[in-house]
Amino acid sequence: LESDTTGVKQETVSISELYGDIALSMETAANARGVSIQNAFKDHKTLVIETDRELLGHILECFISNAINYSNSGQEIKLDAKEETTAIVFLVQDSGIGIPKEEQKRIFERFYRAQNAKRTKPEGTGLGLYIASMLAKKIGAEILFESEESRGATFYLRVPKKVV
Repeated sequence: LESDTTGVKQETVSISELYGDIALSMETAANARGVSIQNAFKDHKTLVIETDRELLGHILECFISNAINYSNSGQEIKLDAKEETTAIVFLVQDSGIGIPKEEQKRIFERFYRAQNAKRTKPEGTGLGLYIASMLAKKIGAEILFESEESRGATFYLRVPKKVV
């Protein structure tokens, strides 16, 4: 990633299919934690975007994996997307442990993990969000988030529409 040798493919990506594939691949991990995934976008068949499907998928998988790992049994993770004039905004929302306000500015640093994340899941590497941020840059996307400790987090990935 850092050497910039990974190429970016441009392909038409169906958002409902992508979210469906990711939700299916993450289902076992979610079930093991007692967490459910609500794919609010599964019935919207028409929205597509031109981007690298594999890289986009890795970013969303990171968000969903974190949501699963830092949610408690019985909680729900929401997947959604909305179309804006110049972009598609993907959303992954949980009601898990959240990110302490004083640590939020560091969560995209390589190997950084918030203190509450270390307590909840000691074996994490602190690379997931770092890699997601690197991949987002590769596809020209922007990551935003909102979080409050003990109230969960919502991660947004704003992917620009291809300019024709």
